Amino acid sequence: MKLNATLLFQIGNFLILHWILKRFFLKKILSFLFESRNSIKQLHIDEENLVKEKTSLIEERQNLINQFKQDIAKKEELISTSYRKKEQVKAIIFDKVETTESSEDLTEKLVEFIKKESLRES
Repeated sequence: MKLNATLLFQIGNFLILHWILKRFFLKKILSFLFESRNSIKQLHIDEENLVKEKTSLIEERQNLINQFKQDIAKKEELISTSYRKKEQVKAIIFDKVETTESSEDLTEKLVEFIKKESLRES
């Protein structure tokens, strides 16, 4: 009988302890675990968003670099074209000085040159 009473007493203590833990601590523990789980999920979502943003920024940077290189190439082409035109005009002028052509002939050559260049650019 004493064994049964001790066993019943221990079972009763266990049930009371279980009820106390469940009643007062289980909600706190579960809410803590739920909040931790949600914060971990949010961290993963934030990480994915940062990776996507980083990728888009890298692509945008590369596009800007490519555009910058194209702009530089266009400017270099314009510079070389204008230098060639300048040299051609110099050649026409020096040709006039060497051959002692009249100003009208020089003007005609320059007008022809300008027309030719404008047609080529169009």
